[in-house]
Amino acid sequence: MAIEREKHGVRIYCCGGSSQSIIKPVYKSWKNEDKPGFADVDFAIFDTSDSNASSDFQEEDVYFVEGLRGAGQLRNIPAPEVAPIVKNLVQKFSPKSLNIVLHSLSGGSGSVLGPVIVRELMDREAPTIVLAIADQSSYKYTYNSMQTLKSYESYAKSGKYPIIMGYFFNTDSKSRKEVDKYIINTISDLRCLFSNQNIGLDEQDLFHWLRYDRVTNDYPNQLASFTIINDGDNLDPKWYGKAISVATLATEDQPTDYAEIVDYHVEGVIPETLSSQMKEFAKPVHFVISDGVFDRIVDEMSDHLGKLEKEKESRVVRKSLVTKDDVPDEDTGLIL
Repeated sequence: MAIEREKHGVRIYCCGGSSQSIIKPVYKSWKNEDKPGFADVDFAIFDTSDSNASSDFQEEDVYFVEGLRGAGQLRNIPAPEVAPIVKNLVQKFSPKSLNIVLHSLSGGSGSVLGPVIVRELMDREAPTIVLAIADQSSYKYTYNSMQTLKSYESYAKSGKYPIIMGYFFNTDSKSRKEVDKYIINTISDLRCLFSNQNIGLDEQDLFHWLRYDRVTNDYPNQLASFTIINDGDNLDPKWYGKAISVATLATEDQPTDYAEIVDYHVEGVIPETLSSQMKEFAKPVHFVISDGVFDRIVDEMSDHLGKLEKEKESRVVRKSLVTKDDVPDEDTGLIL
C-alpha cells in the first residue's frame, strides 16, 4: 500500500489595507482550493477600519480593531489598541505549518499590526515569514518604512531569534499590479515548499531553514532577507546579500546544488506524479535567506529622508493672505 503524506496548511495574516488589495484576486480560489503539491490556505484579515474590506471576504476571516477608524499613516494611533488583543487574535486565527504575515511598511495600520502579530508568532515558535512592501514616494511613507524595519530588527535582538522578510518596493518603474503579482507568485511557491508533499523534506528541515540560529552560531539575530531565486538567475548580489540558509526544490532529474557555500541547505524533490503539472518549477528553485540587505536599505532610506529634509528647509514660506486689517466676523468667522 502506498504511503500518503498529510498535506500541510499555510496561514496568511493580511494586515492593513494594502494586503487586502493584494490577496483579493486569489482569496476565493485559494480558500477553497485543494491543489496537489501545494499547501492549503487559511486567511486572517486584520485592519483598523473597514474602508478596504471587500464583500469577497468571509466574515469568519476578518477582524477590525474596535474603537478605531483607520490610522491615516500615523503608526502611534493603532499601537495602544492593538497590543492588548494580539494574543487573542493569534489564538483565534491559529498558526499553521507556515505563517505568512503580509503588510505595507509605509502605512499606519499594517506597519503596526504586522510586526506585533509577527512577534507573537515568533514567541510561540511558529514558522513565520514576513512579506512587506515599502514606499518612498513621500516623506511620511519613507519614514514609516524605515521605522518599521527598525522595529523588526529590535524584535529580533530582544526576542533572540531571526526574523525573515521578503522585501518588496513600489517604484515608478514597476506598477503596483506587477509588484502585487510577484508577491502572489512568491506565496504560491511557498505553498509548494511547505506542502509536506516533497520527497526528502520534512517539517523540522524547514523549521531549521527559517530558524538558522538553531544550526549555526555565525550570524547575529537580525532582520534577515528572503529571496526566491530560479536556477540560472544572474541577480545582483546587493539584492540578496550573503546567503545563510537555503531550501531548494527540484524535480527528480534536476540538480539541487546552490551557487555558493551556505551554512544550512535542505533539498526537496517534487514527486514525479506532480512535476509535469507544475510549470512553476521548470527549473530548480532556491529559497534563500541572507544578510547584508537591510542595513543597506535603511541607510538608503535615511539618505533619502535627509535630502527631503533639505528640500523642505529650502522652501520659501509665503506671507499669509490675512492682514492686520482683516477682521473675521465674530459669529461666522467670515472676513466680510
